[in-house]
Amino acid sequence: MKENISCISIYSNTKNVEQAIKELESVNCDFRHVSVIAKYSQSENKITDYLGEQKKFWNNLWSLLTVSEFFIEPEFGSLIVAGKMVEIINNSPQITAIDDALSLLGRALFIIGVPVGNINEYEQEIIDENILLLVHGDQDDVERACKVLHGETQQVTVHRA
Repeated sequence: MKENISCISIYSNTKNVEQAIKELESVNCDFRHVSVIAKYSQSENKITDYLGEQKKFWNNLWSLLTVSEFFIEPEFGSLIVAGKMVEIINNSPQITAIDDALSLLGRALFIIGVPVGNINEYEQEIIDENILLLVHGDQDDVERACKVLHGETQQVTVHRA
């Protein structure tokens, strides 16, 4: 049975996420296994209003990760999800079999190997309007991503299930 392994980094702004993406590109990370999750926190429900000054960031990200979607979560409001996690949320048969006490995001994190005890931490980061960068997949790819992303000022957490 294949082990679930993922690494998750938390960023306070899109500039730091852009830098992290560049670092992943420099080591030929497989972007089919990368996701970015952020809270859509604007008072109006117009995507273009939200993108405003961040439009270039999101357009670049969406072209790199190829799939993105907005999800409405009662706990968070609207979420912007780009990358592999969109597929997990939309297409995983396990997503509905997992305890309803977890949010949709929590269930998706659980599927990629995040322990239930850590899910609240990541959900709180989203509520606090931080951005999650996730790499999930092949052990070598995830470990390489973790080494590249971890630094003196950047924590990265690896989860195995």
